[in-house]
Amino acid sequence: MHVIKIGRNPGNDIIFQDLTVSGTHADIYVYDNGAIQIVDHSSNGTYVDQTYIHGATMDLTGNEMLTFPGQNCVSVAQLLAHYGIQQSAPQPYYQPAPQPVAPQPAAQPATTPATDRPARNFGGFSF
Repeated sequence: MHVIKIGRNPGNDIIFQDLTVSGTHADIYVYDNGAIQIVDHSSNGTYVDQTYIHGATMDLTGNEMLTFPGQNCVSVAQLLAHYGIQQSAPQPYYQPAPQPVAPQPAAQPATTPATDRPARNFGGFSF
């Protein structure tokens, strides 16, 4: 897994000087299975293409443009290339849901031997 840290603080991988960018604004996670996510930690949010996220996590394909406060734009594909991260076919980070179990047939109601009708119970007496 690779993590690219973005923000104003000197310890980040991508550093913006703009005061509207948070010190630890966002992280981009690139997982071994090819999945990519952005996690926004900021005060002012981030645009992923035309979608605004704030304090949220979003799956990426690698083709997005990220816009940070102050109109600071970064291409996800260029970030990956800059850090030498090979982008494989993107997979969602989440694991697929387990397949549903086939429903079991409903139990058949008990029948009375004499009439072969469903048994009826009235106050403890069966007919």
